[in-house]
Amino acid sequence: MSAEELQLPYLFYLALGFGVVFLTILYSINTIASSEAYTTRLYVMSLALDLQAIQADGKDLNVVETIADGGAYPLFFKGTEVYTEDRIKTNRFAFTDAPGYSFRDRDFQPKPTIGPIILYKTGIYYGAAKPSEARPYLLVCDSPEKSLNTFAIDPGDELLTLANRMRAGKPNFKLTRETNVQITNEEREKTPGDAFIGLYTGSYSDARDIVKAYYGPELGSKRLACEILDSITQELNVPVRLIPINPDYYSDPGMLTKRPAVLLEIGNANYKDSVLLKTTELKSAILKGMGAYE
Repeated sequence: MSAEELQLPYLFYLALGFGVVFLTILYSINTIASSEAYTTRLYVMSLALDLQAIQADGKDLNVVETIADGGAYPLFFKGTEVYTEDRIKTNRFAFTDAPGYSFRDRDFQPKPTIGPIILYKTGIYYGAAKPSEARPYLLVCDSPEKSLNTFAIDPGDELLTLANRMRAGKPNFKLTRETNVQITNEEREKTPGDAFIGLYTGSYSDARDIVKAYYGPELGSKRLACEILDSITQELNVPVRLIPINPDYYSDPGMLTKRPAVLLEIGNANYKDSVLLKTTELKSAILKGMGAYE
């Protein structure tokens, strides 16, 4: 057997080995590409499902979900669909433009990944925005039941200054008290006014800063609470919550059932940058909300 004949199997096996390596690399590349496409599709579908979940909440609830990392590919929100750059579609979801927003054809470009994305529900509207461009807390208020011309204001100790500033020059505003003197619920009920508004301070152990409006069952309570919260969040861009009160579980139901009643729980006394410190803006916002109920 010649030397050439001895070398043939070696070259054959060498070529075969290179072929196997090449096919393995090619398979790996295809697998990686397929896996990346699958991951991308899965992620974008997750965004759509999140929006579907958000829209399940009632019109009186606002929902904000922050996605910390939007991924390394552009995202497009348009009509009822969300896309990646290669137009991968996901499940359809109800997507409408909130007044004052412009989300049509808005894209989110990665640098190298997309920063936080806010998915929000504002009353009956749904959408996506960058945090710097979002005002996601607006409510959709019902029609007014009747006009309110006079108001009884019940301030907590920390909000006496705010209440006195609100009352200045407004004879139709009556305070339940003007100093830190303690009063009874009966005295609160006797303070004249078409509606009752309580101004109280929130207190939480964490950095949460929020404004809640608890409203009574009397007609007009919910509308009044809604208008005040809308005005506050537009002025201060703070989260707000509209919460009904069951008078059966309240210590003094008479204060809530004889006229429209709203109890505002404002900010967080334990948070150094709380909205509580912005007395001027709060005064303006609350008065504007009260004035919108006409």
